[in-house]
Amino acid sequence: TNLSSVVSSIKSMPDAAWALESIFLNFFSSDPEGLSDLCSYFGLMRIEKGRVLFDVDSEADMFYVVMVGSLATIVPKNGDMAITHFPKPSCFVDTASLRHTCTIVQKALHGSFVGELQFVLREKRTFACIATSETALFYMTRSRWISLCEEQPDLALCLAKSINKNLALVMMSMLAE
Repeated sequence: TNLSSVVSSIKSMPDAAWALESIFLNFFSSDPEGLSDLCSYFGLMRIEKGRVLFDVDSEADMFYVVMVGSLATIVPKNGDMAITHFPKPSCFVDTASLRHTCTIVQKALHGSFVGELQFVLREKRTFACIATSETALFYMTRSRWISLCEEQPDLALCLAKSINKNLALVMMSMLAE
């Protein structure tokens, strides 16, 4: 991920922080104390349509929550992972041409988590992710995750539960298709 595309820290964007809080409230049965503190561990970035967010076999050093826009997670139709190895991180791709060689596994819209499973498991990415429209994303880096776990373990547990609930929803959605 190209960190020069980071537009601002969430701490300086109260409207964005509110948007992230509202996303997390969908996963919590009650309003956990310190939710705004949790949001302060996230950054905010924007990527353009066609930009590769991450590629197959890349390090899962961040996970993302979509604020506005859409992303597609893709795998090659024939199992040839080289199809999704793009020339360089954050390059541009003609998303229309990918339909011939790749399968869209998931379309991520507002409130979707992306790349969280490999992030938590510390595994390399098993799919590529591309912006299908201009997209604003919240992101958490590995170092911010470690800080959250050390400084506020209860909030880290709330986030882990959110990730778990999101994965369950994604699996149910995929099975229903």
